[in-house]
Amino acid sequence: ARMMVGADGDSPYGNLLRMAYGFLDGMMSESDDSGMSDMNSLVASLTERQSGKTGDIHFLGKLFGSDLDIDFNGLNAAISFAVSDVKVSNIDSLGSPIELLRPVIDRPNTLNNTASIGVGPEPLRVSFRLLIRGKGDEVEVDNDLVLGFSVNHMRMIAEILLQIEELSFLNFPLGDVLNIDCWLATVVTPVLNKYGLRDSESETGIVLRNLAMAVAEARLDIDCILCTSPLLLELADYFSSPQGVEDTTTVANDIFAYISRLLGGNFIQNRLDKVLAEAQMKCPHSPPYEQNFAGLQFQAMETVEQPESLYGFLVAIAVVVGMLLVVISVLVLVTRFVSRRRHNRWCKTLSRTQLKELAKIERDEAAKAKDLNTRVTSLVRSKEVPLIARLMMPLVILANIGLFLSGHLSLGGTVNISGSFAGQD
Repeated sequence: ARMMVGADGDSPYGNLLRMAYGFLDGMMSESDDSGMSDMNSLVASLTERQSGKTGDIHFLGKLFGSDLDIDFNGLNAAISFAVSDVKVSNIDSLGSPIELLRPVIDRPNTLNNTASIGVGPEPLRVSFRLLIRGKGDEVEVDNDLVLGFSVNHMRMIAEILLQIEELSFLNFPLGDVLNIDCWLATVVTPVLNKYGLRDSESETGIVLRNLAMAVAEARLDIDCILCTSPLLLELADYFSSPQGVEDTTTVANDIFAYISRLLGGNFIQNRLDKVLAEAQMKCPHSPPYEQNFAGLQFQAMETVEQPESLYGFLVAIAVVVGMLLVVISVLVLVTRFVSRRRHNRWCKTLSRTQLKELAKIERDEAAKAKDLNTRVTSLVRSKEVPLIARLMMPLVILANIGLFLSGHLSLGGTVNISGSFAGQD
């Protein structure tokens, strides 16, 4: 029939949405001579309305703060903490091309999303003013500083599975075009069990398949307005050094990788499934619509009750292990920072020949350590040690730690508490 009226049959749902997407895709794909996206002009105009400066968003004034008075066994202190003047700069630094909901060839219902920001001479920067004040009987801390975090060429990639019911989409009324629940109601609803989880591993509805974020360079900067703590000044110099930038970039990529795993895991997916399951009840033109809908109710996951004595023992072990991990982590970070600073100072006193010899010695030691690791097996994996001994050794160590703490934490003396903050006693 379409051939009889001269149609070619390549737009069975009309071409309005295709034309709109083509226009938007053209804007996102175009770039200037420096590789910056033409979308930056739109971002610049929108941000200028908010802050008066192109590419910036400002939230001036006090965002939140807290005052705390401590009176504990002779320790008296008043502590104030506040965050204010949050600024996001250079948002108009989008790179080209930008892909949004772009179909993937030979992969039905799969949409690719790609964007990069912080491209160009100026990085994307987030900064805020931090106030930390403390006053005790013998010490007074007053630190007022601006803490900033900037990234160069941050790239984000998200692959999404999106399945829409054809009949619901074709019968979508214009009166509900601004209702987000009605748009979600057109998506295929996954089948959930009594706990609100998917009954099968099949991918239906909306699924975040792949999510990744990475930065080429990250910087952390500290600008002291008034700092009485000397370590803050040393940290400011360290973060601005090449080694500090390298360490900040590594930590930032580790954090972004963790966020990607969290967003792409079951935690977010389960909540997204519940939103899709409730969308039809909230959309006015959907048949199952309920005007006073209060949300779907699911059963809580059943847990296996443990004997009280065993539960308390496991909690004690978990607390001990957690405390040890926190203490060890802090000690490792502080030790690495102090050692690296002393090592850098010492290297500055060496000649060029001595530096080359030192580098050769470090390479030889690293090669020996790598060779030793490949030839020697750890205790827990050693076949020479009986299996029962390998399994019991960690438990014996934890039990000894528990006994040690139990014997030394009993009331028997007076403890004088002293501490330091950012190098200030």
